[in-house]
Amino acid sequence: MFRKGDFFKLYKAGFSRSLLLLESGILLLCARLAIICLPVAKVIDLFGLETASPELPPRPHLEYRDKEIGWAIVTASARLPWKCTCLDQALTGTVLLRRRNIPALLVLGVSRSSKPTKSLAAHAWLECNGEILTGGAERHQFTQIAVYCSSKNPPLSGVQNK
Repeated sequence: MFRKGDFFKLYKAGFSRSLLLLESGILLLCARLAIICLPVAKVIDLFGLETASPELPPRPHLEYRDKEIGWAIVTASARLPWKCTCLDQALTGTVLLRRRNIPALLVLGVSRSSKPTKSLAAHAWLECNGEILTGGAERHQFTQIAVYCSSKNPPLSGVQNK
């Protein structure tokens, strides 16, 4: 939730960063609702994701912008009243980056749980320009099972499909 001094920090951050935080918060909410209400295949379609190869060519001149988007997602998710999952954050990142024409990969991984039940644990992370923007801390514990990239005109991008 919001802490003392957050509104002053938001004011100091500047208009464009404040808007990016607001956009991140709204998209985190959309991602959470989609994950709760829809099957995974529909969520993938809704967010305009397509299966992809595990690598994208780097675009170094956009590096500052993708790191700023990663910051906004992590900052917004820490201040929302619900727990934002790794998948919420990765889906939000794909939309934010696609809106700015920055290619990114959403990667899904699984791992056996260390609990006695031997259940599977899942994790999602977002890669852009060879760096991990969200979900990077635990990704080494997981085996990659699927990689998605953004398609050209998904329903959530604001671009009308013809």
